[in-house]
Amino acid sequence: MDRCIRVFLIEDDPIWQEGIVGMLGEQPDMEICGMASNRQEALERINAAQPDVILLDVILTPPHYDGLDVAIELLAMRPTKLIMLTAVDEPEVIGDVFAAGVVDYVAKSYAEDLPEAVRNAFVQRASLHPHAMEQLRKEMSRLKHVEWQQKLTPTEQQMLKWLEAGYSRRQVMKQLNISQNTVKSHIRHIVKKIGGANGKEAAEIARQKQKFHG
Repeated sequence: MDRCIRVFLIEDDPIWQEGIVGMLGEQPDMEICGMASNRQEALERINAAQPDVILLDVILTPPHYDGLDVAIELLAMRPTKLIMLTAVDEPEVIGDVFAAGVVDYVAKSYAEDLPEAVRNAFVQRASLHPHAMEQLRKEMSRLKHVEWQQKLTPTEQQMLKWLEAGYSRRQVMKQLNISQNTVKSHIRHIVKKIGGANGKEAAEIARQKQKFHG
């Protein structure tokens, strides 16, 4: 590499500022070209700093995820590789992070991996931190879970709960006061929407997703 990778850090916590600057400063191929602790400082300093990679905390003003808005603004100003930092595990946020144009998402508990993440971003290597991949997988699963739940009618949702609890078709018939054919019809619809070969498998799929999402 002919020159050092210029890194701009946007972090509101002085302790993390010091730690990240110290760690990256030890890398022979990196230099900190600027820092900011809030949105206004970042917008004012970013152009003069001319960074190759930006490290941005997703929460600059606790408890708000205002780092997402800052990311969108910065990427609109200049095409820069941006890595989001986070101190919390929030799978729901990660979809918005990547939709904003962020190239990676690194939890602060994995801060030792930041140098490699910066290098990957700089050379445009398609690489997500393993933790980010896990969070993204959880979010995709959550969205799928919400999607099929929204597709189920109230009756189908109630029937699925009973199937998950181990109710037989005859017991479901009594609970809903409907015919066996109606139960079969509902189960066909549930299977079509959720997956599985039958009501039992659909209930197991639902049970696993409920376990996954707490």
